[in-house]
Amino acid sequence: MKMEKINSARDLQIAIRTLEEERGEREKNLKLQFDEIADSLRPINILKRSVQGIFQKPNDRHDLLAAILAVGTGLISKKMFEGKSPGPVRKTAGQALQLGVTTLVAKNAPALKTAGASLFNKIFRKIKKPG
Repeated sequence: MKMEKINSARDLQIAIRTLEEERGEREKNLKLQFDEIADSLRPINILKRSVQGIFQKPNDRHDLLAAILAVGTGLISKKMFEGKSPGPVRKTAGQALQLGVTTLVAKNAPALKTAGASLFNKIFRKIKKPG
């Protein structure tokens, strides 16, 4: 920024006021930028962006849901097999069952999804018919 030549006290006061206003604007912009950066670095906002990124791509969303379904099914089958107080043999067998079920569901997720949707529709229609 080029300043004009200052010839009087009045010109000096105007120049000082102009520079103070510019400094105030720069400070305000800097504070806004800092607030935006600080807000973007909050853990909840980082998590939101991550989740949004996952669900913006259909294939990734499908893969994530299939993985959640596989792991969830594996955990449920393990818990059902082990019971309330499993011994060491039952724990080991439960872990093997969990791994097997998780792998099976992950490999067959599209077919299981179709079968599950069909079963859900049949059950829902049967419940809805009598009413």
